[in-house]
Amino acid sequence: MLTGSRMPLREGTVREVRHRHDGAQNTGDGSTQGVGLNGETEAGAGNDPAQGGPNAEREAMTKAQMDDPDIGPVLRLITHSSEAPDISQITSESPNVKRFVAEWFRLELVDNVLYRHKPATVDRPGYVQLVVPASMRQDFMHQAQVGMTGGHYGNKRTQDQVQRRGYWHGWRKDVKRFCRQCDNCNRYFRGQLPRTGPLQPLVTGAPFERLYCDITGPHPRSRRGSTYILTCVDPYTKWAEAFAIPHKEATTVARVLVEQVFCRMGVPIALVTDRCKEVDGNLRCAGSWESTRLGLQRTKRQPMRQLSAFTGH
Repeated sequence: MLTGSRMPLREGTVREVRHRHDGAQNTGDGSTQGVGLNGETEAGAGNDPAQGGPNAEREAMTKAQMDDPDIGPVLRLITHSSEAPDISQITSESPNVKRFVAEWFRLELVDNVLYRHKPATVDRPGYVQLVVPASMRQDFMHQAQVGMTGGHYGNKRTQDQVQRRGYWHGWRKDVKRFCRQCDNCNRYFRGQLPRTGPLQPLVTGAPFERLYCDITGPHPRSRRGSTYILTCVDPYTKWAEAFAIPHKEATTVARVLVEQVFCRMGVPIALVTDRCKEVDGNLRCAGSWESTRLGLQRTKRQPMRQLSAFTGH
């Protein structure tokens, strides 16, 4: 693919700015400027085709466009004449060739590479698109979806990235099919998410008025035999502490809360859990110290909402 961008100066002229791997920059008039170690620009020579730079990429793109059954005839017509061809010259050509000829005024040949001018809209200025040959479209869509500008986004975002850089007839359907066939997207797609209500703000007036607790596991066994993690978060200060425990029995959870949290931070007014029986039901059965001796008020939340509740949004 060609590297760099093309900036229109005025109607009928196009200036190219190409970026070299060695730090030099083509200024558009045939000369180059490089960036030295001290940050100063220094004059440099043109790109060496033997090194596989932009010249080699441009030649490969020209050859791929020339060999394409839909782009090649149009490229040869533009090379021989800048005037739109007569309909009799393209009678035997494919429908895609006729579509390109129908928008002849938008096509432009720059360094033997065919481009298409995308007209400006209300919310986006006009720009230039590379006419991508069929042999390079899969790699072009792959770079748009997983390259530096992508991230395995969905169909609409990938289409936006492709449209900014390239064009061919039927590109929307090809991008949609490419996204559906992506192995990583299909492997990690969770499907339609269930409808949920909006999160409610957490109203706390002082640090450690409320304490949020949750248990995760089983995790890989540690050297001390712990397989679960008890996490406690203060929603006011966002202070979080985690404790490794060997199991999630009610007596073990109660002992850790009293010895590691309440004795150090004080007893909170309310203890908020996600309805886990180790902290809620079984702890109450193990002893009534939670509500009587410590003066705690138990508050329940919906499961799987604890991490969202910690953020305070």
